[in-house]
Amino acid sequence: MALGSDRPIGPGDPRIGLADCRLRRPVEEPGTAPVRPAQAISARAAYTGMTAAAAHAAGASDDLGRSGHLADLTAFAANPLDLVPEAQPGDTVLATVVGGAVQHHTNSAEGNS
Repeated sequence: MALGSDRPIGPGDPRIGLADCRLRRPVEEPGTAPVRPAQAISARAAYTGMTAAAAHAAGASDDLGRSGHLADLTAFAANPLDLVPEAQPGDTVLATVVGGAVQHHTNSAEGNS
């Protein structure tokens, strides 16, 4: 199952999308009933959907989507696989690298946004 942010239609922050697919409701709306809760997936399945499965669906699994392949990178303060979905959107982004260039890093003036 491939997952994506569907920007600009869906939330641009993949942490929100990953929490939503685990909860089967918008993470920002805790009072909302889940839609088909039996279809909720694990944190690992959600991340696989955003990485390896998305690369496979795009026909790029030989080059993207797994460790050792080309990738943009985001480093978080906490391990996203260990967080409950409600905590996912608040996981601090420590650094992002896009196309090999640092776009944001909390400990560097270079690349800070």
